[in-house]
Amino acid sequence: MAMACGGREALQVDLCVAESGIAGPSSNPERPGGLYWIAVSSAGGERTERHVFPGDRETTKLAAAEDALRLVLEAIDHR
Repeated sequence: MAMACGGREALQVDLCVAESGIAGPSSNPERPGGLYWIAVSSAGGERTERHVFPGDRETTKLAAAEDALRLVLEAIDHR
């Protein structure tokens, strides 16, 4: 959430999305491959989600990007 809020403030924009994760294949029980945190910050509020996407490196990166875009669209719809 700090990245999304900080990005929104630094860029002076209405909405900012940020994600951080472990695409894989390396992992451990506390931080498995495919683990992503996605956050969106807007004037309407803030939201974070934690996901563990299955698949290889490219698949998890695509899934995280798609989910980040879903959060952006939801934030826009709730304005």
